[in-house]
Amino acid sequence: MDRKRREESAIKDRIKEKQNEKSEGMERVVLTRLHLSASALKYLALLAMTADHIAVICRPIPGFRTFGDLAFPLFAFLLVEGFFHTRDRRCYGRRLLLAAVVSEIPYDLAFSGRWMDAQHQNVCLTFFLALVAMELLERYGNGIWEKLVLTAVFCTLTEAAGADGGAWGMGMVLAFYFCVIGNSGTNVPRNILFHEKTAGVFMKIIVAVLIGAFAWQEPLWVLALTAVCFMLYDGSRGRSRFRSFFYVYYPAHLLTLYFVGKWLG
Repeated sequence: MDRKRREESAIKDRIKEKQNEKSEGMERVVLTRLHLSASALKYLALLAMTADHIAVICRPIPGFRTFGDLAFPLFAFLLVEGFFHTRDRRCYGRRLLLAAVVSEIPYDLAFSGRWMDAQHQNVCLTFFLALVAMELLERYGNGIWEKLVLTAVFCTLTEAAGADGGAWGMGMVLAFYFCVIGNSGTNVPRNILFHEKTAGVFMKIIVAVLIGAFAWQEPLWVLALTAVCFMLYDGSRGRSRFRSFFYVYYPAHLLTLYFVGKWLG
């Protein structure tokens, strides 16, 4: 009887061990799959932006504007990523400037109902100015005073131009930029911040939380979701069949929403 009990106990122990191994394996699979590429972040930002614009241009929908607040921090971060990883910064800048010009009429129609509104400019202009600012900071921002002056100049310029996001938007982009160069110890880093997890993640969380809280008074869950997106970013570009998708989608969706809004009355 004792021998039989020992055998049954051993069988039960082996079954438990296999169940534990299976459970641990599933946890490892889940953990390894929980990551976001740059392309995934871009599409998430596009989705959030679209939700925000639907609520503003067409019809207010509960939660859409709040979810839309996720878009700008993600786009700001991706702009800095693109600045350091693009093969041709001039080409990158030309694409942004062209997108700013092409998108201006759809932007003005969608948000002010006029063909031209000199007081407000679309976000592509903000990102173009931020790209120029980062280039000048890399070339001439050797000391703290040079960095402060250039930052102040471009924040003021963005605000004066009426570009979307204004000084706070420019400040967020440049804050991400300073996180990168501060963590890498060089003005031309080869690795983005998240390759050094302990410093990089928390620096970006602090930037997103502080600027987001002061600029837009965002709900805590939006800031938390932004932080989670940053932590899950794996540093890869990801698969993107349509390289210039954003540059086409941005003006197209504004124009579409304008006509939908007119149709809804």
